[in-house]
Amino acid sequence: MLINYKKLDSDFKSKGFFVIRKFINNKKILILKKVLSDLFLIELKKAEFDITIFKNNDKLWENPKFCKLINIFRINYPETFSKIYNNIKNNPQLLSILNDKKIIQLSKKILKVGLNNIWNGEFMMRIDVPDDIRNTIGWHQEANYYKKQTQDGKNGIVYWIALSENIKKINGAIEVKKNSHKIGLIRGKKKQVKKINLNKRYKSVTFEPDLNILAKFKTEVMEVKIGDMIAMDLRLFHRSGKNRSKIIRLSCINRVFDTAKMTKDIR
Repeated sequence: MLINYKKLDSDFKSKGFFVIRKFINNKKILILKKVLSDLFLIELKKAEFDITIFKNNDKLWENPKFCKLINIFRINYPETFSKIYNNIKNNPQLLSILNDKKIIQLSKKILKVGLNNIWNGEFMMRIDVPDDIRNTIGWHQEANYYKKQTQDGKNGIVYWIALSENIKKINGAIEVKKNSHKIGLIRGKKKQVKKINLNKRYKSVTFEPDLNILAKFKTEVMEVKIGDMIAMDLRLFHRSGKNRSKIIRLSCINRVFDTAKMTKDIR
């Protein structure tokens, strides 16, 4: 794949984001999706769900019946669901995607740093079920959540990678406020959100901005396919749309920072 780094750097500076189509190898993604379905099938069997109609392959995540069963499991066994969600973050197959050498090379070019100053971490896999509002975050800037790594949001990139076959607006595609990174980092109002049906360990913190600030920026819906990657400035306002389909939206995220400009030593 030939990558026009100059064009990507220009888009990153002017718009606050860019998209690279078919950036991540599909084979890697299909293996990861099978790992994830294996983990869920084991727990579904333990919970005495009927899984005989499902043949474990990478297409399970495109099956509305399987997705519905996973959602039922999530509601009835939230702690087990969370355990799988947290464990997958350290799975070697996910790490092979998020540590892909192409991501590291791209980060070096955009951040204009050497390999010694690249910090690649804060990995996450998203499992967004249909009509879920409990785990969605409204308009936000990534930098507000990583104050140890960045003071002003200028020394990093957030990468969002599509794992589902197609992610359209109905699936809750990522929405961005084009050019909004240019206003700099806005300290949002800190708000603690209690997760319904979960205990205190699963509370989360969000930073809500003044929505009036965003009114002048155009919203762009980022419809993508499996293997596509969206790169965003840490100051760009963005959010996930609502998944109104019958299919679970799968994606993964990582953040890359220039350690020379980190706020604190995070070791």
